[in-house]
Amino acid sequence: MFVAVYEFQIKVGCENAFRESWSQLTHCIFQQNGSLGSRLHKLDEDRFVAYAQWPDRQAWESSGEKGLNEEGEIARRQMWETLEASSTVYELDLLEDYLQQNICS
Repeated sequence: MFVAVYEFQIKVGCENAFRESWSQLTHCIFQQNGSLGSRLHKLDEDRFVAYAQWPDRQAWESSGEKGLNEEGEIARRQMWETLEASSTVYELDLLEDYLQQNICS
């Protein structure tokens, strides 16, 4: 498994629009480009951190070449319009995994 960690700085007043477009874009990437999903976290007032999981680094790298359908491209444009800055902070290859998906009582 491979994980990409992103940091987003959003424009003032754009949090809801950012979150909506990020969700739509992430869903499209999951459906169309083979990601394993992503999580979004709020760092502070105008910064968010997301990490996206992929089967491997090659799947992540080739996802940009595949492109997205019209819905995905619209979501990408809408998300970019909410941003002051965006960067890929880390590119991580998984070594050990103890994160539990389902907890049984």
